[in-house]
Amino acid sequence: VALRKSRLAQVQEKLIEAANRLRALYADARFATNNLVLAVDEPEGKEVPVDAFESWRSAYETNPDYLIQQKKFGIENVRRAYAKNQRLIQFDVKGAYGLNGLGDSPDSSWADIETRGFPSWSVGVEIHIPVLGGIKTRNELDAARIRLKQAALGLKDIEAQLVTALNTTMHKLRSSHASIGNYETVVNFNQNLLQTQLARLEVGKVESRKVLEVEADLLEARNALAEAKVLYQQALLELELIRGSILQSRALEVDPRDLKARTEALLRR
Repeated sequence: VALRKSRLAQVQEKLIEAANRLRALYADARFATNNLVLAVDEPEGKEVPVDAFESWRSAYETNPDYLIQQKKFGIENVRRAYAKNQRLIQFDVKGAYGLNGLGDSPDSSWADIETRGFPSWSVGVEIHIPVLGGIKTRNELDAARIRLKQAALGLKDIEAQLVTALNTTMHKLRSSHASIGNYETVVNFNQNLLQTQLARLEVGKVESRKVLEVEADLLEARNALAEAKVLYQQALLELELIRGSILQSRALEVDPRDLKARTEALLRR
């Protein structure tokens, strides 16, 4: 009994620590000695169907890290094309046309312009050739190519990370769900065994120590079952994080125009 009281005190301390960490998440700065956040439900162990190909497609379409790297690759590709274009000889054709007023007064000059009395025009060609073979532009092109290669390698690296993370998460989902079923079997077995031992204790066929051992095994099995359910839910969250669908699955992703309208309405209120 003393040992169990000691363990109970340790568990209660961990419960208070977890509740305080949870209160810190929603910034509850009130000091209340009697308030304790408690869980009103438990993690579900029901298997959620997951399509590996659909998860892979969603990761490539909505994962923010992958989309950002794609944008970087596109920008570096444009910069490389611009640097390559700067090495070419610049050839410009220029032309101009105008009307002149050559009168003795502003009025007579304006009259010449209205009658197109003294038109003038010019046509020319302008060529820019890089001096010394374009050392600067050539080096800028080399640097742009290196940056483009770095962006491509970064994109490939994120692709490999997504594939690896998806594979790991899929295996974690399957193993944790299988563990839930196994631990549920163990819990049911220990519950039936405890009922049997309690019945035997009433008729004096078993000592109380044996009953306490069975009860300890039942508690351990229940803890393992709860941990397996938590691991399964964590694996589901990891899958949503990889797919980039955490906000979408909870209907929390807001369109920029909708966000602007909501913000304006909030400011008006």
